[in-house]
Amino acid sequence: MPECAAPECAVKEDRRRFVLDSLSHQGFQRARAAVSSDARSDICRALFCYWDRVRADAVFPTLDDINLDELCAIASSLTIKDINLAPSGEILYTNRFWGADLREKLGFDGKDHEWADYSGSRGGQAMSTIYGLVVEHAAPVLSTGFLEFLDGCEDMGYEAIFLPLAAAGSPLPAHIIAAYDLCFKPGKPATT
Repeated sequence: MPECAAPECAVKEDRRRFVLDSLSHQGFQRARAAVSSDARSDICRALFCYWDRVRADAVFPTLDDINLDELCAIASSLTIKDINLAPSGEILYTNRFWGADLREKLGFDGKDHEWADYSGSRGGQAMSTIYGLVVEHAAPVLSTGFLEFLDGCEDMGYEAIFLPLAAAGSPLPAHIIAAYDLCFKPGKPATT
């Protein structure tokens, strides 16, 4: 049985860094490319550190590099999404894995569903924007805010980190692994 503890973190400086403040979608206070020190949540930092370690010298790891047994301390707060192209040309993000903590706190099981299936058009559009940033920039994205787009969760704060995963033999993102800290208390949005 693997030891269930957060991994140690000595993160390499990421070469890709960009900032997007004040996304136009309700519920997002901040979404931006991230390095480990950006995340305030232990859950998000632990996933970033693990992802950084298993990617070794690659731009990002493959799905095959991810071992949920090694992430047992945070696995209940994780999702893994497959990136698929619909016949219409739309990019779909299907949940391959949906952690038990998310099921419990959000009140539903998102496994095998698209985000838009349970979040409505506003939430689906907002999350598609985040996923699109991960794919377009092939970089980690950190987001904080409130789950205003999920009925019954409007006051639930979160911090989440979204990390690209490649398919074996491909340099392009084919999956996204994400950690959600649903006990996170975000600060007030910055005013401009």
